[in-house]
Amino acid sequence: MHFNPRFKPKQVVVFNTFRHRRWECEERVQKMPFTPGESFEVLFAVTCEGYQVVVNGAPFYLFKHRIPVQRVTGLQIGGDVSMETVIIGSMPIVVPIHCGLKHGMSLSFKGSIPQDIKRFHINLQSGVESGCNKTLHFNPQFDGTEVVVFNSFQRGSWENEERPSEMPFRKGEDFEIVMNVTAQGYEVKVNGRPFHVFKHRMPVATATAIKIAGDVIMRSFNIEMVNPNMEYIYGGLRCGMSLYFKGTVPQDAKRFSINLHCGSAQGCDNAFHFNPQLDSKVVVFNTMRKGGWEKEERPKEMPFRRGEDFELVYKITAEGYQVNVNGNPFYFFKHRMPFEDVTAIRFVLDVNMEIINVIENEDSYTGTIYGGLREGMYLYFRGTVNQRVDGFSINLQYSQQRGYVKAMHFNPRFKHDPMVVFNTLTRRKWQREEIVHRMPF
Repeated sequence: MHFNPRFKPKQVVVFNTFRHRRWECEERVQKMPFTPGESFEVLFAVTCEGYQVVVNGAPFYLFKHRIPVQRVTGLQIGGDVSMETVIIGSMPIVVPIHCGLKHGMSLSFKGSIPQDIKRFHINLQSGVESGCNKTLHFNPQFDGTEVVVFNSFQRGSWENEERPSEMPFRKGEDFEIVMNVTAQGYEVKVNGRPFHVFKHRMPVATATAIKIAGDVIMRSFNIEMVNPNMEYIYGGLRCGMSLYFKGTVPQDAKRFSINLHCGSAQGCDNAFHFNPQLDSKVVVFNTMRKGGWEKEERPKEMPFRRGEDFELVYKITAEGYQVNVNGNPFYFFKHRMPFEDVTAIRFVLDVNMEIINVIENEDSYTGTIYGGLREGMYLYFRGTVNQRVDGFSINLQYSQQRGYVKAMHFNPRFKHDPMVVFNTLTRRKWQREEIVHRMPF
């Protein structure tokens, strides 16, 4: 097959075959799917009839076979074109993600569901080898009950499945899947509609390859950064949530800001503007509503230093945002707008952000230890004990659900005789307590 878009003197796409040192009869398509100066995606799908050519996700032309496909052993690209990526493969398709996934990336897939489909899957995985960890397994199933299964696979075992009630795919129809990588998880949209959020079970950066397999026609897929300075809060802020940030202030930093926006569009309302200004040694709090800034609030203290790491926590309460810096209460900014309207976090200017974490409910936080505990690891906690405290606990357990085995139960108790209690829960029964009567809190 000879595929030859021509722009002069007349725009036309020419298909042909060269055999026995001679060109054969041309097939010409007058419709030109390419525009000078614009990027494109071309897919040649080899079918039993011929080469189905797809341009930018849309079927363009079927060039019927003139030579047996088994004799095709080479590929040549020439002319006035800049080719960035060339992929030659069949199902399954495995493509590396250079440098791994990152927060803010978006993966898009366009294709069609055949009438006789049984199932297909898209994996985000930590390598190209069989049996490697899968941070996300996305698996629409049509044989039997139609369902989409989400899961993860690590250390040779599948974990707990998540099955949304909706089936957004239809046999014989085209689809578009978008997976946005956010601080909370993989926000999956199908045909432009939010479908499911699969919360992270493993670090995002461990996903270094995409695998597509099964009974699906995949026309194109793409990876891009949506907005490296924007994180999305799926479902909006809720009372009791906390936002945790860990980062570094560069040596040459002048100022930076971490904003809570009511949307992702340019110029949307900014419910909470947190703006450390290193050049003037002040932290500015404010709100922007309907395009205009409101009255600033300026605490006297500057808790940030150039070249130093920091930990920053926003605690969302019914009254406002409690801001803690490096474990110390810094400032309380009262709500000026409904916090439920906040759906995005935006970073501006001079800050290197390493960790962003959305904690659903600080009163009872449950998190995943990716890959499980291992000898040599340590767990570090920083917090404040309330004035009116009865007790608190930190559990190392086998699952995030209630009632599971607790390998260690650490329980400082303050009422009556202050003590710290250690214990283990197995088979739904507490074992013998170990009590330390010296209270370090």
